[in-house]
Amino acid sequence: MYTAAKLCERLLRGFSNLSVYTLTGLVVAIVAVGLIAGCAPVTSGELTSAGSGCAVPVVALPASGSSSLIAVVPRTSAAAAAWGLDELAQLLPSAARAGMELHVFYSQDSDDLGEGGGDGGPPQVVLTSAPSFPAFQVAGAPQRPADPTPLSARLYCRHLGAWLVHAGRVLHAEIVRRAALLATWAKTTAARLTALADKPIPDTTGSEAGGEIDSGGSIFAAALVAEAAPHPTVLVLGGLTALSPPSVRFGFPARLVALIRSSDPGQVVGAESAWTRWARTAGGSFEALSSSDSPAVIAGALDGQGQPG
Repeated sequence: MYTAAKLCERLLRGFSNLSVYTLTGLVVAIVAVGLIAGCAPVTSGELTSAGSGCAVPVVALPASGSSSLIAVVPRTSAAAAAWGLDELAQLLPSAARAGMELHVFYSQDSDDLGEGGGDGGPPQVVLTSAPSFPAFQVAGAPQRPADPTPLSARLYCRHLGAWLVHAGRVLHAEIVRRAALLATWAKTTAARLTALADKPIPDTTGSEAGGEIDSGGSIFAAALVAEAAPHPTVLVLGGLTALSPPSVRFGFPARLVALIRSSDPGQVVGAESAWTRWARTAGGSFEALSSSDSPAVIAGALDGQGQPG
């Protein structure tokens, strides 16, 4: 026969496997409120009237957070624009987060700033949101006896152990469901980006090829969106060495992350220094990454991992 202390030790060992799940970038904490403190051993295996013994844990998933990814695809050439869209499509399965807003802009040339959006149409080509989820809690935990006896305490701990197994299965099913919905959104959105990359881009072909790109207008448009977007990160996909920071000083309430394609160290260092100074002066932060970095590394940078404040 198990004492209350031994039963609690078994429950704790079983519950430790349910502490944290990480699935497709979705980090879910399962909070066990008071389980350790409530499972203090008691004399002769009995639960005292003061309330020692197995406490009911809370097994739950948090609600989705809110964030926004504002991607700027430099339109310095048709090939560059197609590359940027393809890179974003490949990155999205790793970078997708529940509750994330995704904005995709082409960089702007002079006629994009006029009425009608220029030959290439409006600079913003994609606006979509990843699925978000409310808080989720597994209900039905057994109620602790109000005035426990040794027998009722043992029965309660056994019922609690069985419920924890059930709760773990319910929680796992919800995690899988959320991950599947997020993966479907990422796959569908990536297909949209790939389809855009396969289409001719009017502002980079024919008489428009090689036109002047207004990086100030592009970054300003991204900054306007960032002002209203939750927890914004601006991602520039290539073209950083071909573009200069805007001469206009305006508030930039976001992190700026750039994927760099150039293999010329001199160009990269110069562009990185110039954009770092501009972003910090404008009130934001800047980080440059190589396009050869893995999607997981790039997704971590978009989340702010390893980025100094």
